[in-house]
Amino acid sequence: MNVSVRTLHRAFADGESVMAHVRRRRLEGARRELGLPGSPYTVADIAARRQFADPSHFRRVYRGTYGQSPRRPGDRSA
Repeated sequence: MNVSVRTLHRAFADGESVMAHVRRRRLEGARRELGLPGSPYTVADIAARRQFADPSHFRRVYRGTYGQSPRRPGDRSA
């Protein structure tokens, strides 16, 4: 981005933190991917693609944010 860390933090001073913003964007992307019909990716694949440490951590964060478990269309398991 060609800005200093301090400048980046100042840009986020009035709202969410940089890391909260990054996590929110990663979750939004994962939610979009989960909703794509015909996608070959599992929940675990999407968690890895969105750089979550492991699928169980992803599931906890996703459930805490959206109030439901991450699921693929037609998936009956959590």
